[in-house]
Amino acid sequence: MLKTIIHGVNLARNAFRDVGNPVKRSPKWEKLEHEFKLAHPSCAACGSINRLNIHHIKPFHVSPELELDPNNLITMCMDTKECHLKLAHLGSFKTANSNIIVDAAHALKHPEKFDEIIKFAKAHYLVIN
Repeated sequence: MLKTIIHGVNLARNAFRDVGNPVKRSPKWEKLEHEFKLAHPSCAACGSINRLNIHHIKPFHVSPELELDPNNLITMCMDTKECHLKLAHLGSFKTANSNIIVDAAHALKHPEKFDEIIKFAKAHYLVIN
């Protein structure tokens, strides 16, 4: 029950993470996001096809010039594992995992090590936005 409540709170945090962000999205973003999801239809870290989010590897408010660069994108989920929040943002939307591509591939190959991968990433790849 508590896990369900926490997951609901995290989903809400995900939905409102860009509110108040001074850098506005490009009008081309929605089309690119849709096309990227079609090309990469599952979470890079767990394989889920539910509640997918296209994550910017280098945050778009930090590197707005990379907002529409497909090489700066990775599909992550906000499904029950919450890969977008837990692995890509290391638990806080104010931070980012600079090694997300490698960590997501490792998590997909070794799902039993998901928590270990997050712990290691927090110690080594945390970038404060």
